[in-house]
Formats: sequence, structure tokens, C-alpha cells
Amino acid sequence: MPPGTPGAFSQVTGNEHDEWGHVTVNPTIRNKMMGKRMEKMRLAKPDLPIPHLYGDPKAKIGFVGFGSTWGPIRETQEILRARGVPTNFYQARTLYPVPVETLAPFLDGVDVAYIVEHNYTGQLHRLIRETIPQHHAKLRSILKYDGLSFRSSDLLAEIREA
Repeated sequence: MPPGTPGAFSQVTGNEHDEWGHVTVNPTIRNKMMGKRMEKMRLAKPDLPIPHLYGDPKAKIGFVGFGSTWGPIRETQEILRARGVPTNFYQARTLYPVPVETLAPFLDGVDVAYIVEHNYTGQLHRLIRETIPQHHAKLRSILKYDGLSFRSSDLLAEIREA
């Protein structure tokens, strides 16, 4: 029965499954299946969606965001552009594996990168910091986790404070 079926009991284990879906604790099979999953990641990587870039490629202020952060970041860029402050925006369309080939050059080009995410712990910020550690000092989190959408005023306030 699928999880959530009334009157049914569902159990999900953290155990490994063999190629036929049978649960196993055999370390040899676990290693084989883990290798199979990692190979799938390697083979899928060229087909993952590439980021969209918006703004001035020479800007020293950058934004990194994904999903519903797109609109507020774009609006913030327009407000800042009207004030004579150029910005650049890396709209991530793949989060994992971190697209180092495109994200590292973006980060190379900015002095500060605001990672905008709906998250209490800054997961994307931490993932980028761990994957591309040489840019750690220029990363800043702008987090929102109250269930409401970002507004450009939220982003502008964080930038002003910095």
C-alpha cells in the first residue's frame, strides 16, 4: 500500500536493495548498487539543465537563486540598475551535482554573491561553500523561512545592511 493509505501500514527501510528489489545487508551488493547509482549521476550530468544568467556579466554584485526566487531577484536587479548599481544573477536549474563548470566562473567574476533561498539552514549556500571552497569569503545568505515569498524589499534590505 502507498504511504498515506487510510488503515494501511507502510514501512520504508534504509536498507539496500539488490537489482531485483529485494532487501539485502550484503556489503558486496551494497557497494555494487552504490557504484551503479553513482555511474547514473555521471552519465546524466551532460543532460542536466544549464543555468540562466541575467544582468551585467561585469557586475561585482551577484545573486544565486533557483525556483521562486527568480521574480524577486529580477525585480531587485531592475531597482538596483535604475540606481546605477549593476548586478548579475545566476539562476540555478540544477542544484546537485553542483554545476561547478558554470558556477565557479560566475563566482570568479563577482566580489559578493548573495545566495537567496527559502531555507532556515542555508542548504544551497553550504553546498556551494563545500563544493567551491575558494569562494567562501564572498558568499552571503539571504534566507526566508516564514512561508511567505521573498519581496525585492527583503533583498534590498539585506544588501543595504551588508
